[in-house]
Amino acid sequence: MPAEGEPDGALAELSNLLRQLIASKGTNNSELSRQIGYRRQQIAEAVNGHNVPSEGLAQALDRALDAGGRVTALREQADRERKARRFGLLPPRADPDLIVDPREVQPVLALGDEADIMGWNPPASSVAAGRVVIVDSDPPSATAGAARPARIAPQVVAGRNDLHAVYEAGPSALSEGGVEMKARKAAEHASEAAARALPDLKIDQLDEDLRYLATNYGAVTLPDAYQQAQALLEAAQRSLERTQAPRQLARLYLLAGEAAALCGSACFDLALLRPAAQFARTAALYGQTIEFGPLQAFARGTLAYVAYWQGRPAEGLRHALAAAEAPGVGTVGRRRIAVIAARAWGHLGDAANARAAMAEAEALDDPSEHDDLHDVDGEFGMSIERALMSNASTALLLGDAVAAGTYAQAALDRYTDLPGEQRPPMIVAQAQADLANARLVQRDADGAAAALDAVLALPVSWRGNGLVQRVKSVRLRLLTPDLAQAGALRGYGDAIEDWAAMAPAPADLSRPAAPTAES
Repeated sequence: MPAEGEPDGALAELSNLLRQLIASKGTNNSELSRQIGYRRQQIAEAVNGHNVPSEGLAQALDRALDAGGRVTALREQADRERKARRFGLLPPRADPDLIVDPREVQPVLALGDEADIMGWNPPASSVAAGRVVIVDSDPPSATAGAARPARIAPQVVAGRNDLHAVYEAGPSALSEGGVEMKARKAAEHASEAAARALPDLKIDQLDEDLRYLATNYGAVTLPDAYQQAQALLEAAQRSLERTQAPRQLARLYLLAGEAAALCGSACFDLALLRPAAQFARTAALYGQTIEFGPLQAFARGTLAYVAYWQGRPAEGLRHALAAAEAPGVGTVGRRRIAVIAARAWGHLGDAANARAAMAEAEALDDPSEHDDLHDVDGEFGMSIERALMSNASTALLLGDAVAAGTYAQAALDRYTDLPGEQRPPMIVAQAQADLANARLVQRDADGAAAALDAVLALPVSWRGNGLVQRVKSVRLRLLTPDLAQAGALRGYGDAIEDWAAMAPAPADLSRPAAPTAES
């Protein structure tokens, strides 16, 4: 008999098949996740038999593992068994040796609390889902003719009078019309239960929409990014109200948390810092609900940089250190935490700890440590290029213009080597702004002007809060007498003020969101 919580039936067969196929292919859950585009957590749940995989995941695994339809066939059988159990059409798991036919016990119950069954004291029993399961027993009496009282379980005794009435009334009490009515009620109950689950493909679509927004966040204008994230959050929340299937609830809480996290990022970029913090806390709570550490770490990281941008670096550091304690965070997530912690240390003026965190971020490159959130990449990630850009900003805080220029130029060089669609305009502009700042400190007017030209050409919709603040710090440096008189920089002060005044306005968020998949 399977232990409590272990898979059985077709689900156990599916689990064993997946383990065998993965071993024969020499692959693992992480590699499969990258290959088929599903989360590693979803694959692990299928492999371990914790949940029946969605139809789409089963088909993807069948193709990737060359299973010839065996994975999808077992998945369909496991899904049928799961629904049958939910609706009470299959009995709960129990040891077959401890099950007796209710018909053998019911005549005994009709006799009363004590019964003489050929001198045998029958087992005490409990009733569950239409079966009688032995919980205690005595061996047959050694004295063949001795009458002994039967010990009936409390659950059975409680129903004795009802059963007695049925047996007294006889078969005539069971009319065909009454049975049909009971059958209709049972069917209605099953239909209501089935209606409390959503088609897995709808949740798959919501998952795909969120992944697309996260990975393409840098290419979407900031107001549109917020609108889309908000629409996806509302879709996930509506879906949560329409299902009671535990597996679907876990997925939807994760998707709602991811959407809230993207709303927080967009609000920060739009200089809406209080809503940004509130969305981040919402994401953290969703992560806590499903005990998913990477989502909690991401949300804590957002709270950290919102805090130090609001002039509370000590609070920001506390959030960053809390993020570092979250379980299950992979390499990319830990790199993000490190650069955020470095900036917090920088705002606190602790150069030693800031440089240590910067070095840690650069050293985190182990490709074998993954998690299902940060590996989505895009806004959920922290590429080496973005880490270098962030380290440039931290170096400027520490007054190290040489290091800042080196970090910023390294980030720009790496972005140049990437395809155009992998160069997020706002992040590249942030590196350019840091480079301009570093060159101004080094009194390189021509170099600063060249970097500023690239920043000032950025369209309005990508002028996020972090970039605007960097450019404003450049404006302050231009107020120093020697730089203000530099011919190469003449006119840049006014240009920066005009540029910053045209940043995306919060009023843009009132526009309707683009349509998204309803779940």
